[in-house]
Amino acid sequence: GPARPAAPRLRVFELGAGNGTNAVHMLDHIRRAAPAAYDACELWAVEVSEVLSARQSAALAAAGHGAKLRTVRSDATRLQPDMVKPQGPTVDVVVATEVLDNLPHDKAAWMGGPAELVNAAEGLAALLLRLASEAAGAGGAARGGGGGRRSLWP
Repeated sequence: GPARPAAPRLRVFELGAGNGTNAVHMLDHIRRAAPAAYDACELWAVEVSEVLSARQSAALAAAGHGAKLRTVRSDATRLQPDMVKPQGPTVDVVVATEVLDNLPHDKAAWMGGPAELVNAAEGLAALLLRLASEAAGAGGAARGGGGGRRSLWP
């Protein structure tokens, strides 16, 4: 039959990742709730602080997620597309719990492509799991039914 399209990688970008606590919790949850998505997941920590980058790396390594970490040492307002250019298809999620409210409005730029604004009530974990189980025409069939939804990961 026809070749199956490559499953996209889930890239979670955390702007201002602090000491890595939130990243550890996110990755723990994805690993437990959606193992196939976890296998295809990367955590991109966008962090200007060398000290905090070292803490993030240590926290993720201690939790068994060290291989998932990609660090971009940059101020979020100076992040350039070539710094995070994907190799193949991706689903990208940006987490900025304490950063976006501090950005000047004229520094945020829309680069095109689909986007979704999530209400805090929906919860980040729910969004990540939804992204892990839905895709518009990519990957194989979703696990456990889902009314014709398609999974990003086999």
